[in-house]
Amino acid sequence: MDTLINKRVTAVLIVWLICVAVSVLYVMNYVVNRKQTRKEHAGYVASEEINKLQYAIDSRILKTEILRLILIEQKGTMNDFNSIAKKIYADDPSIRSIQLAPNGVVTMVYPLQGNENAFVDLFHDEKRRAEAEYARDSGKTTLAGPLELYQGGLGIIARTPVFLNDSDGSRRFWGFSIIILNLPQIFDQAGIDYLSNRGYDYRIWRRHSDTGEIQIIDQSIEVEIKDPVEQDIIVPNGTWTLSLAPKKGWVPVDYWLSQAVLCFIICCFSAVIFYGFLIVEKQKRELFVLANTDPLTGLHNERCFVAAINKLTDSSHPFGLLYLDIDKFKLVNDNFGHDMGDRLLIEIAARMRGQIGKNDMAFRIGGDEFAILIRERKEKAYYESLKKSISEAISEPFIMEPSILYPKASCGYARYPEDQSDGEALIKQADQEMYKAKNQIS
Repeated sequence: MDTLINKRVTAVLIVWLICVAVSVLYVMNYVVNRKQTRKEHAGYVASEEINKLQYAIDSRILKTEILRLILIEQKGTMNDFNSIAKKIYADDPSIRSIQLAPNGVVTMVYPLQGNENAFVDLFHDEKRRAEAEYARDSGKTTLAGPLELYQGGLGIIARTPVFLNDSDGSRRFWGFSIIILNLPQIFDQAGIDYLSNRGYDYRIWRRHSDTGEIQIIDQSIEVEIKDPVEQDIIVPNGTWTLSLAPKKGWVPVDYWLSQAVLCFIICCFSAVIFYGFLIVEKQKRELFVLANTDPLTGLHNERCFVAAINKLTDSSHPFGLLYLDIDKFKLVNDNFGHDMGDRLLIEIAARMRGQIGKNDMAFRIGGDEFAILIRERKEKAYYESLKKSISEAISEPFIMEPSILYPKASCGYARYPEDQSDGEALIKQADQEMYKAKNQIS
């Protein structure tokens, strides 16, 4: 019994461990897929934000192009700078100032208030010279910064070089049209705080072309962002990078932990269900055994006997049937009592089992009648030998102090399909052969 219980517990434990292993794989797969899905979504969010940011920057840099075209049209003169700059400025909080720098020297600034220190010689300023020279030499608009402005605050400087065509057809450098963008107002105009509202931490940065160091342009947190999605922001003469990651991580602990807890509950529930299944199957087997076993001798009963006969005949499987009857058994009950008779039947059943093969079946049909099924084709000589060995085994003295009994049994047999092709006819023939043997003894 203990061994059976141990086997059952071991089976349940194995099922539970298998469920746990499957659950671990499921949670790991869930985490990977969830992370991948959220990264893909973050990529779309980043692309959307970059488009807005690039539009915010490009649309303001375009104002330097407007100034350049006006200067070209007016052949390098700008008598109405303040009125033109005022229209371009349009009270945009992201614009710090609009400037003109003939020959690289800032001489016109709008608005002047708060920008009194903006008048500098770009080609003689250590912090401004390299990018000013690059803009002049390349003929391209450049975007410098972020950097500390002389007029105070942090800003981005867009410089568009202006070239005029002289009468002799030569091309002459006039200077720069410049727009200073405030930080972080330019990002506010692009709605960068939308990312924080969506639950993301972000950082906009660039690698300085001269030093190779990373320069932070704008960020929502001071600490490093772990495992971010990154996309490039193309700006004049450079590239910025937007790094983006959820504030709570790609797969928050409560997400995967809830899945893990659910899987654990399912594992335990599955183990309980499996244990219940084992109990039910055990009970079914026990009920089957009870329904098909003679309670006194432990042999198969008449119900099982009929089912076995039908199964073999339905499949046309050759077999043999041996019928036995204990001679004068009634005298044992009458003279020694039913208890003694029952003990004798138990002993006879044990002696019968000792004479048949492991694939054969022994039955108690009722009272003192027994049957044996030989579940394979055998010749008559085999059955004659089996009859003899069973009779001799049963005839051994049965000692029950203070009495000694000498039981005898009569046997008869029939074979399927050699003797009969029908189950009932086979039983009848075996029974008749048994009574012939009993009459010969009488």
